[in-house]
Amino acid sequence: MPKIVSVMRVRGVPIRVDYEGAYIELTFGSEGYRPTEVINVWDYEQDKARIPFTRQAVRAEVVEWMKDQDEEWPEWLEGYLTNR
Repeated sequence: MPKIVSVMRVRGVPIRVDYEGAYIELTFGSEGYRPTEVINVWDYEQDKARIPFTRQAVRAEVVEWMKDQDEEWPEWLEGYLTNR
């Protein structure tokens, strides 16, 4: 199965993003693969992902997730880095 791998930077910290079709896996503070969080993008009613299989769609989903985290838990990045 194809896989999308990307590295995003937030406040200078790398966040590795891996996606194969159901979950976006996030690795904090490293470009290596060791995910500690997932974003579920699977639509169970439709039995398919709710985002297209493109790097742009995956990165956009992660950006939206980060915005939600900023609102709900402003220290989210530090928390994930501490708990990795």
